[in-house]
Amino acid sequence: MEKEQTYPIKAVSKLTGLSSHVIRAWEKRYHAVSPKRTKSERREYSKQDLEKLTLLAQVVLLGYSIGSIAGLAPESLKKIIEEHSGTHEAGGKTHMDTSGAFRSAAIEYLDTCIQAIRQYEPFRLQNILLKALLALGQERVINELVIPLIKDIGEGWESGELRIPQEHMASSVITEFLKYIISLYRPAPGAPVVISASVQGQMHELGALLVSVTAASMGWKTLHLGANLPAEEINKAALDSGAKVVCISLVYPSSDEKTKEELKQLAQLTSHNIKVIAGGRAAKSYSEVIDSSGMLLINEIDELRKQF
Repeated sequence: MEKEQTYPIKAVSKLTGLSSHVIRAWEKRYHAVSPKRTKSERREYSKQDLEKLTLLAQVVLLGYSIGSIAGLAPESLKKIIEEHSGTHEAGGKTHMDTSGAFRSAAIEYLDTCIQAIRQYEPFRLQNILLKALLALGQERVINELVIPLIKDIGEGWESGELRIPQEHMASSVITEFLKYIISLYRPAPGAPVVISASVQGQMHELGALLVSVTAASMGWKTLHLGANLPAEEINKAALDSGAKVVCISLVYPSSDEKTKEELKQLAQLTSHNIKVIAGGRAAKSYSEVIDSSGMLLINEIDELRKQF
């Protein structure tokens, strides 16, 4: 069962644009939200808390005092915003009405992400991704925005529509965004360990990071090793960390002999009852060595979730 996602106050501040001081003041003075507390008394905010704080911030900007609106339900706050705007841009409205609205929102976010990449605007891209995370939630932002965005970037680079610097810039921003999502999860003591990496010769790590995000959301402790790592080192890390699963991302190049040899070395882990999973855009081109080595080939992120 997927654990409910919560956010520390620093994350809430970054996602809402409110300072930590303002968030605490709205909580204490006006009872705007009631976050849970950890054993060490740290605040943990729910997705509902995030939604309400975001809406409150928007209504305050319209000229309302926090004291007059803190007790309103999210739907009432949305009505106030709608009455004042009449238009809803991507990122300016919390899209939580229907599955159709979610899909529409994801398309809008995707379009604005591509615009930011084409215009060499990394900070704009970062802000769009953070707003989408708040509006859509972690699972939807991965399935409906990040995965299609990574695919579009790859195709744009291969076709020449995106320049190499644009691809590198976008990959860097998405990498940091995925690492940020992973940092929001706190696995329980004794949680099983999953390793994500790319073998030597495979220079892309976004697929491996998507694995870590998925595993973290399922309560696993994640150990992301990065790209271009020798199989021997991955094997050692898996044995030393007590990992139950090792996931390998295969994106580029395809049908590479060096990659095949690296995968064969990873197969040694199966003798230690460690499951080895391979996936990514180029994974099918290595299906023969994957199947013969006792590893598992995964094509979709939903298939991956079933392994955790």
